Amino acid sequence: MSRQRLNGYPDDMKRTPNTLDRLVDPLVRTFTPEVARSLIQLRADPDVQARMDELAAKRNEGQLTSDEHEEYEASVRFANYLAIIQAKACKLLREVDRRMSEPVS
Repeated sequence: MSRQRLNGYPDDMKRTPNTLDRLVDPLVRTFTPEVARSLIQLRADPDVQARMDELAAKRNEGQLTSDEHEEYEASVRFANYLAIIQAKACKLLREVDRRMSEPVS
């Protein structure tokens, strides 16, 4: 991943740390390692990705209808939230791996 990360978040993602952490952390604490791995692997299916690419191109050309604009913005917001959750899931797995590698006292 080429973007720098701070506290598990992409550095270009604008956020209020306390608010987002308070919203996301309770959810992430419910993840098993298997759930975390599955979330990290989660990607849009080809049809959804094609639609997002189409909407992005139309947006860049200034040709989105108001309905398409709403669809695009909602999808981008969801993708951003998913990226936050995936970053938190990665952090959770690193912590689990670290604990598993610690010697038993």
